[in-house]
Amino acid sequence: MPKPTASSGCPPGLEYLTQVDFVQINQEIDLMELMTWQDMPNKYHLLNSMGQQIYFATEEPGHPLRPCCSQRSFIMHITDNAGMEVIRLHREPRCCTVCNCWCANGDCCGAVLSIEAPVGQTVGYVSQRSSFLSPPKFVVQDQERGDLMNIDGPCCGGMGDIGFELFSAKDGQNAGSIT
Repeated sequence: MPKPTASSGCPPGLEYLTQVDFVQINQEIDLMELMTWQDMPNKYHLLNSMGQQIYFATEEPGHPLRPCCSQRSFIMHITDNAGMEVIRLHREPRCCTVCNCWCANGDCCGAVLSIEAPVGQTVGYVSQRSSFLSPPKFVVQDQERGDLMNIDGPCCGGMGDIGFELFSAKDGQNAGSIT
């Protein structure tokens, strides 16, 4: 997809997001990882509704618990088609987020993802909220930790697509979905 013209107030490299209402994320399958069981960094292609790549994401390697712990810490580098890093996602490890279903009992245990755009400038967070014995809940926050959106997930992820509903933190209106 050709790079759109820069718009005022939009961080460099994020112009693509002003022109799409749909983003599909496809994980790149590493055949070497499948054949050797050696864990490799995850890579993703972010596509628009016409199947054109708008971004590429690479997980920073090096965490020894990655194969057995989906709630591990990570750094994800998201680059535009010119290879410039435009977004960085970072999740710190939390001692009690070793289960990826419902056991983040208490906000102190929930995962927190920080979002930098441009890199080096934190623009927001996605925080897991207490959801003991209930479906997972997340909140999208601005850089001052003000709530913007609520995300409600399914009780447990099974096979196939998993759906999450987005709601406005102000009025509770449905604002979209993640599948």
